[in-house]
Amino acid sequence: MIVFDAEPLRKPYMGFYTFVSKLGEALAQEARNRGVKMGFYVPEDKVGVFGDDMEYFIFHKGDKTGLVFPENVTLFHSSRQRSHYVPRKSDSLKVLTTVHDLNYLYSKEWWKHLKYHLFYQRSLNKADRLVAISEFAKNDTIAHLNLKGKKIDVIYNGVCEQETPSKPEFIPRHKYLYSVATVLPKKNFHVLPCLLVGNNYDLVLSGKNDRKSYIKKIMKEAEKYGVQDRIFIPGPCSESEKTWYIQNCEAFLFPSISEGFGMPPMEAMLFGKPVFLSNHTCLPEIAGQSAWYFDHDFNREKMQEEFRKGMLEYTRANENGADPDNPKNKAGIIARAKSFDWADAAKQYFDIYSEITGGNLR
Repeated sequence: MIVFDAEPLRKPYMGFYTFVSKLGEALAQEARNRGVKMGFYVPEDKVGVFGDDMEYFIFHKGDKTGLVFPENVTLFHSSRQRSHYVPRKSDSLKVLTTVHDLNYLYSKEWWKHLKYHLFYQRSLNKADRLVAISEFAKNDTIAHLNLKGKKIDVIYNGVCEQETPSKPEFIPRHKYLYSVATVLPKKNFHVLPCLLVGNNYDLVLSGKNDRKSYIKKIMKEAEKYGVQDRIFIPGPCSESEKTWYIQNCEAFLFPSISEGFGMPPMEAMLFGKPVFLSNHTCLPEIAGQSAWYFDHDFNREKMQEEFRKGMLEYTRANENGADPDNPKNKAGIIARAKSFDWADAAKQYFDIYSEITGGNLR
């Protein structure tokens, strides 16, 4: 039996939560399609979340010493390379680990690199095989960690079909630009206030916002441009509220400098929204020609011009008689987002499960 690590369900409003919940749902359905029994390692309050026909193993904080499973469990799929919760080494139990990113290379102080490098290396040492969520993440892993001959594949994430929208408590007063992520320096939100110059847009940044020092940095940047009264950081939002924000925004902004896949902009693209990204890490690989990209060094004047030209190009791409094959009109943007599918990802994972276990999935 395969057991999928869904321990990150302990922490909502995080990217790993979305990855685990959506891939878990797709894996459960693929297990049904193949007539295979599957298990999930979950927090106690999440037992049954992937269906009552699945088997569940309950997370305990003491599991850091090494998980122990029944003999019929042949493969444990660790859902992230940063997990502390991995089975004890065993000849009969294989471990597959999904590598999301090596973001510490791009967002941590240089003196923290060694700490994270050692932690990631120890984690990957426990795996028998690896999967990366982008070619960028795969190449980073090969370049900076010792795989010791282990095979590493690439399986792209899916893009989540959005929930029925519900109005959030905070509603912008004007037309607005939007982004959503944990409000951290690596998300680079402080470069965005300049985009409010010369227009009447508001800027809404949803997400966990405990890093008060970084919020101060964002607002200090806003003061330079006199737009501090048009920037709003309301905190975490539900999936349905996020859908409302995306559905009603004029454009989605994501200047992050460290991503392994970049789920939020792809969710916005599913609505055909114009998306403006950094060209750092994996983002150009994922969004391709269906997005616009900011200056690599985030020169504010260049960003303003890129945003202005991008919005104009988007408007023209959607005028009557526009090219149906244009990757930058609504149809092209939506098609790019829909090319990433959770069901396809689950099928690819199961093919690897079968390879690792020699077909022993039951």
